[in-house]
Amino acid sequence: MRPEWGPDQEARPRSAPRHRPVACSYPIASALGSWFAKGRLPAPGTPRPRRRRQPVRRRLQTGDAPVLLQRIEAHGFLSFGLIAARLNVDPVLTVVTGPNAAGKSNLGRCLDVARAVLAPHGHPEAERLDLYQDAGYEGAKAFTIRLGIELDQPWEHDLFWAYVCSCFATSQANQDAQTAERLEATVTDWLDPDSLAPLLSGSLVISYRATADRPWAAAWEFADAGKAWHAVLAGDQGLHQLRPGTAGSPRQVDSAGSFTDWLMDTKPQDKDSLDFRKAMQNTTRLLTFMVPTVTGLSGWLPASLRALGSYLGLKPGGRMFSFDQVIWQVLQRGITLTDNRRLPLTRRFPIADLGHPADLRDGASIGAELFRLKNGDPQERERFQEIRATFRQLTDRDLEVRARPAPPDDGDAAMIIEPTVVGLHGERLVEFSGAGIQEALVLSALLQASPGRVTVLDEPAVNLEPTVQRRLTGRVRGPGQYLVITHSADLVPFEEQTDLTRIARVAPGPAGSQIYQPDYADLRLKDHLRQIRLLEPAEIRSLLFARAVILFEGQTEVGALPRWWRKAPDGLPDPGAANISIITVYGHSGYGPYIRFLDAFGVPWAILTDGPALRRSEKLAKDMREQGHWPAEPEPEDAEDFAGWREFWEHAGIFTLADQFGDDRSKGGELEALLQRIDSGLLARARREVGDSKPRIGAYFAVYHPDPPPEVLNIYKKISDHLGFARQSP
Repeated sequence: MRPEWGPDQEARPRSAPRHRPVACSYPIASALGSWFAKGRLPAPGTPRPRRRRQPVRRRLQTGDAPVLLQRIEAHGFLSFGLIAARLNVDPVLTVVTGPNAAGKSNLGRCLDVARAVLAPHGHPEAERLDLYQDAGYEGAKAFTIRLGIELDQPWEHDLFWAYVCSCFATSQANQDAQTAERLEATVTDWLDPDSLAPLLSGSLVISYRATADRPWAAAWEFADAGKAWHAVLAGDQGLHQLRPGTAGSPRQVDSAGSFTDWLMDTKPQDKDSLDFRKAMQNTTRLLTFMVPTVTGLSGWLPASLRALGSYLGLKPGGRMFSFDQVIWQVLQRGITLTDNRRLPLTRRFPIADLGHPADLRDGASIGAELFRLKNGDPQERERFQEIRATFRQLTDRDLEVRARPAPPDDGDAAMIIEPTVVGLHGERLVEFSGAGIQEALVLSALLQASPGRVTVLDEPAVNLEPTVQRRLTGRVRGPGQYLVITHSADLVPFEEQTDLTRIARVAPGPAGSQIYQPDYADLRLKDHLRQIRLLEPAEIRSLLFARAVILFEGQTEVGALPRWWRKAPDGLPDPGAANISIITVYGHSGYGPYIRFLDAFGVPWAILTDGPALRRSEKLAKDMREQGHWPAEPEPEDAEDFAGWREFWEHAGIFTLADQFGDDRSKGGELEALLQRIDSGLLARARREVGDSKPRIGAYFAVYHPDPPPEVLNIYKKISDHLGFARQSP
């Protein structure tokens, strides 16, 4: 059946019979007469059965989860340089990791600038556009953002349907009410809703050109059967037009044709049907794709136009509608953004600000939103109880809101609104309950179980204790999509088999930020599950945030070497200060999974191993060959040439403190052999004092031998050079 145009709107006013004769002036009469003569429209007065169709409910290729955002692409925007960066967004959860200053938050800013470009004049979102005029990479005067969007919600389909029908019904200039009525009856009866599917899936393209008359441009780009189209949403060329080709295709200067004519040209002679998809194959003309201000209809408005105004929250009479308003409505309702900085809670709110949803981007207005929901309609009160339940789940505490009239201030009526926490010792203001409680309150309001909504949480764990972080991880798995930007290992998912594909890492590169998002499609299930198990310890997940990683074979190295390296002279970096993570793989056969994991997420690495692992027949050599790290230099001819093999492996980032293979049961290739040569008495004392614990033996030795041995400093210099760390001044 046809979409409902609204709870209080009839499909057709009684005063306007459907098939009465149409009296039209030229050129309307000429156009309609031609359509009547060719059988493309029924002759006036000819009754015809009404067919009822349901607007398309598209089945997504990404599974059963509702999806709005599919990908984010940035070229020349903020930290993203000349090579376009792309993030594929999971239907449920995407967690963005990476070191500080890598550009993770700029992914959320891609969504922010898109909303700012399309926001109505005077809207607070539009005022943010000034922030991005200097957002080009390293001063660039042009940049482009592309958002892949899939519209799968019924209200989105009905909104697009209403817009297309309104465009068709009002596209003839100077038409009267009877003409508009007949055109609307035609499009609502004949247009196949399924044919709008290409329009529901596309890319929102935002571009900035500082030299253009209108620097900001926006387009909705979509395609079907190899034919691309784009609707111009903003810019200085072709505004409010539907144009063939992609948004970056050469500009056309032809005058725009009628959207109604374009659809009618593909109508079969023997069928009462219109097909948007078939019309897309006709790429010879530009089209006017807007709903003009309707005049001359004696107060009557098409039902589709009234529905369009209802969906957009605007009065339909005496105004034009454009497709940028439709896309803006999708972004406004479908995307929730947050800043990575929280402001103190606002307490005083003008009465006028309590009648509409509050902006929770920085968390300051959470009191107004809670008050509005608590005192709203039944649906809003239910939402308030959901927030209370979420807060209880995160914090084990109860949430209340208290309010009172504010003292007169400049004559404006206002309320003092104070969220409070109820615990064992009574009621306390959220501000006095700790930063973690305030953060949990804001998150409770943002976590909506709403399909088709994207929620961007930028650094939600900054003030949260680890327990609450782990509880939060369980709440961001839908309904809806969540994009979590974090520095916390506790927010990196690892419970489900698909979690590896939900992790992305942003890292600085020579030409701008790069996004690493591994594809495990060709990884055997056994190895895939092994990677999941590897992520279970938080220290492994924390490697995603490191600038580089050094993998040790044993635990003695972990106890001794970092302590010496922190004292390294000659400008070598302190591993901790340089964000270099150091971790043991518990044996020379354990490097493979770590190398695969670090390679997949673009984390630079080096290996410090014992002598036996340098043998060509050992597991490390097999791992290096399988994962594409075999050195290009010639192999030593002599299998017993330890010095030659040591130099050979250094080209691949594998280093050792050993001076022999030491696989003859002498253990001469292990770190303990070096410690024995440095101070055998201290090594023996360490073993007596701390027992068999290798990390403690190494730490004890380094504490009581504080001067770093030359061999240790030399190997650290080689590792630092391999990882590309610039020398620091002494």
